[in-house]
Amino acid sequence: MNYLAETLNELTKEKRKGYGEYPKCPECGYAMVWTFSFRYKEWACLPCYVTAPMFHGFDKVWRNIKYMDAKKRLWQRDLSVIARTEGGATCAVCNDKTCKWCKDADNKNYKFTYWKTRIN
Repeated sequence: MNYLAETLNELTKEKRKGYGEYPKCPECGYAMVWTFSFRYKEWACLPCYVTAPMFHGFDKVWRNIKYMDAKKRLWQRDLSVIARTEGGATCAVCNDKTCKWCKDADNKNYKFTYWKTRIN
């Protein structure tokens, strides 16, 4: 029965307007978010602390693109701090570290909302 469902899923792929395939987090099973916050890891699931490279080999799940964009906006603050502190990103907003994103990244006591742990 599972094979039949997967086959039908493949046949109707083209008809899914507004939906996309995303890697399935091996820990929680939810779709991972595309981000450049981590070095050499383009996919992330912040609550589970799971990251994956672009070509990952994880199972994929169909999700609404608008929902995934909203999820990424929800995680934006944490992803910004991770990118500036761990990912080697530079700010595209300011040059003198005065924007709120840079201030969060410079704050050593910053408390992550979604990311459970930090890379050592």
